[in-house]
Amino acid sequence: FFQKIRLKLIYISAKKLFCENIGGHYVRVKDIKHNKVIIDLGANKAAFSIAMNRTFNTSSICVEANKQLFEKLPEYNWLEKEYAVCGAKDGSVEFIISYNDEASSIYPEIANVWDTKSKHIVPSISLQTLIRKYNNLKIAYLKIDIEGAEIDVLKYTPNDTLLAIPQIGVEFHEYLSDKFFSDTKEVLTRMHKIGFYSIITSSSKYAEVLFLNKNQIHFSLSDKLWYAFHKVVAYSA
Repeated sequence: FFQKIRLKLIYISAKKLFCENIGGHYVRVKDIKHNKVIIDLGANKAAFSIAMNRTFNTSSICVEANKQLFEKLPEYNWLEKEYAVCGAKDGSVEFIISYNDEASSIYPEIANVWDTKSKHIVPSISLQTLIRKYNNLKIAYLKIDIEGAEIDVLKYTPNDTLLAIPQIGVEFHEYLSDKFFSDTKEVLTRMHKIGFYSIITSSSKYAEVLFLNKNQIHFSLSDKLWYAFHKVVAYSA
């Protein structure tokens, strides 16, 4: 009962902060400008990118490491495709294909939850290199849903690269394996320290977190009060 009340209060406070679910991930819609570029890490079938394009007319750079999913990504003039894992560094990495096409991962602790089909060596690219490849485009939103590799991206990407992005929506996976708990807490601490608010929008502790850049997202007094309330209810479990 109390968990249901807590979750309802989390959603109410997130909504008061202008955060809405767009294509399965939360976005502070008040601050998304039309005709901008987003990065979709773990694009899967590009559902998020398509929803963002329909809502805000955004363009997308979609990164997907599952070859079958990558080859099925739709052809749009506003959508760029990258076959790779985004992680800590450039190179190559073993990628494990899960029977759940939303759970393939470089980490067996995640991919094995739903059993696995196969393993492949795929290209890896850092976020910094990815942005540089596209001529340092100004990114309006970064979505990270990459089954554990979010830790590598947020732990090793330089501060100035992260701080150039106003909103970063992340799915953490510490709820699937205790291995990721301490790293998740470390990443959250880092993001707060360098200048991000964090909005939790999930019943699982950090399954869905929206980071808002304090230097680019300006909170009104009302926003600050709702954010203070949100922190109390979101971090109370």
